[in-house]
Amino acid sequence: MTDDEYLMPFGKHAGVPIGEVSASYLLWFADTEGDNYPKVRSYCRKNRRQLEHEKCEEDYIKEECIGCGYDD
Repeated sequence: MTDDEYLMPFGKHAGVPIGEVSASYLLWFADTEGDNYPKVRSYCRKNRRQLEHEKCEEDYIKEECIGCGYDD
């Protein structure tokens, strides 16, 4: 099982593969305090730049997205 296939263990996305959860939701969780759900936190840390890029696309902020420095 790849990291993207790990099932989200909580919240409105419980049971959904983490790779299909919105970047906004994962970034929100990553920025909250706590040590719960370490596998989710690890995924967010490892993929932060990509998640920030996806959030730019979700928010339709193309100018900022171009400047985020992420290279597909």
